[in-house]
Formats: sequence, structure tokens, C-alpha cells
Amino acid sequence: MPDDKHDTDDYALIRPAEAARLAGVDIRTLARWVADGKLPARRTVGGQRRYRRADVIALLNATA
Repeated sequence: MPDDKHDTDDYALIRPAEAARLAGVDIRTLARWVADGKLPARRTVGGQRRYRRADVIALLNATA
């Protein structure tokens, strides 16, 4: 079992670069999906986007 809970936690908030790698797309595609209402994003206090790993996986499964 991995020591880092974020490796297995589907509800973890991940950075755009990690979400893009997970989805196999460019970061700009993630932003477009958010604008189109396909992928929810959360904002940090500093205004940066974060994605829930489970939301990215669900979107990929829905389009597969």
C-alpha cells in the first residue's frame, strides 16, 4: 500500500499539470472543459485551479 494517500485518493485535489497528465491532454484543454461545463474546477485562496481526481476520471470514462 502506498504511503502517500494522494496516490490512491480519488477525492484529492490535483494541480492542472497532474490532471492534464492523467487525462492525456494539454492544460488548455482542461480549461476549455471547465468553460464548457464538462469538468468542475475549484479555486485555491490564491485563485489557482485545482481539479478533483475523481472528476477527471469520470469525464474520461464518460467519453470512452
